[in-house]
Amino acid sequence: MKIISPGGEQAEMYRNRKGFFSYNVQAICDARLKIRDVVARWPGSVHDATIFSQSAIKNRLQNNPGALADSVLVADTENLFNESLIRTRNAVERCYGVWKRRFPILALGIRLNLVKVQYVIVATAVLHNMAVDENLLEPSLLNEEENQAIVAVNDIPVQQHPGNRNMQNNITRLNIINSHFAHMQ
Repeated sequence: MKIISPGGEQAEMYRNRKGFFSYNVQAICDARLKIRDVVARWPGSVHDATIFSQSAIKNRLQNNPGALADSVLVADTENLFNESLIRTRNAVERCYGVWKRRFPILALGIRLNLVKVQYVIVATAVLHNMAVDENLLEPSLLNEEENQAIVAVNDIPVQQHPGNRNMQNNITRLNIINSHFAHMQ
């Protein structure tokens, strides 16, 4: 979720891989787009795998491996897994979209101190769930004028500073792309 630069020595920890400041939020939702679990405490630069490995939901899944799976035996388990993963990913992406349309502050950027940002994210998740429970209509897609305004606000160029660890990360990333993926075009 996009935020303003928190400033200070740790500000760069909040710069994500896309170049803007954010919290990396882990949310688990169901098919109705109800948020079942949300973790909103990690800076934008923290990898998803780290967030999951430190989450309470990981421990629950390890203690009850069947929590997310059916006990149905399937001949082609890999295909079933892939299809389930696609459907689940679509629901999660849709949930994030509806959540951000319901609460545009999440898409435009939260301009509060870091502690309050966490509260806003969790509070909007709770309010989103209340809207789902009450069967409130999903917010309509933004009209083109509103969409352009959001793009303009979010399209702030990333400034690279010599000695910035992001510059070295970008160089490393480009080297990996050029050496491993360039031949695939």
